[in-house]
Amino acid sequence: MPELRDRAILLLFLASGIRLAELVALSLANIDIRAGEAVIRRGKGGKFRTVTFGPDTKMALTRYMAARGRYL
Repeated sequence: MPELRDRAILLLFLASGIRLAELVALSLANIDIRAGEAVIRRGKGGKFRTVTFGPDTKMALTRYMAARGRYL
């Protein structure tokens, strides 16, 4: 399962263009897999923003969550 987690994290990081600190602070409540969006609550300068990601990242996140037993 670590490989599923790592793939999901890496794809989200690359596809959305979020900063490392934003990725670390991200919680599941801030991610809408179906819409392909993640809400960054505390971005650079404390700014709020929404980032998008594509189908490959959606699939990786879905597979990881299914492996954890959390279905969306």
